[in-house]
Amino acid sequence: MDDLFNSCDIVMVCPHCGVRSQHKYLNKIYGRYEFEVAPISKPFNTSIQTRYNSNLQGFDAIQCVSCGNYSIYYQGKMIYPIDSNVSNPNDDMPENVKIVYYEAKTVLNISPKSACALLRLALEMLLNELDISGRTLNDKINNYCNDFDSNNRLIKAFHLIRIVGNEAVHPGVIDIDDNEDIARAMFEILNEIVDETITKKNKMDAIFEYLPEEKTNSINFNSSEDLK
Repeated sequence: MDDLFNSCDIVMVCPHCGVRSQHKYLNKIYGRYEFEVAPISKPFNTSIQTRYNSNLQGFDAIQCVSCGNYSIYYQGKMIYPIDSNVSNPNDDMPENVKIVYYEAKTVLNISPKSACALLRLALEMLLNELDISGRTLNDKINNYCNDFDSNNRLIKAFHLIRIVGNEAVHPGVIDIDDNEDIARAMFEILNEIVDETITKKNKMDAIFEYLPEEKTNSINFNSSEDLK
């Protein structure tokens, strides 16, 4: 992130307006802080209020030339706006899963490991919404893949979120805080899982409804031979 502030021409996706645009770097940020003290020599309900204006050390700010809003960083990490530059949840994602997804988005800049742990929870909730049984998340993934889908790419996506989420809350070989890009990728992977498990199915079902009833009544969905 230091390279961002060393550049005079900052081009990035604005976390406010979502437009990829140029950003102006501000050299200094000034802020006001205040505190109150109650001298021993005076009654406890008497206070002296002091205000200071000071250059805030360790803070950087950039302004989007498209919308005019500011993004503020502390020691290279964006602290305002709190939301992060990751995609919104798939429209077909169940509402209770979306809530956890948005919570993960909110904490990503502060704690990537927390975001990964929340996405693991979101995946388990998604499988629950799909009525997949199992004692553990690993069991649920295996049951889904055995019963509904043997797509290796989808299986890999499931286990990526499971394993990274586990590593985020248990000491392991992956240091999520030093690999924020891994955490960001988990959001995309969860959206792809929803696309594969819900969105594509919904599209196929909608198109299937247009087929003549006399052509679909005889289909035996337990036999792949009838679908050839």
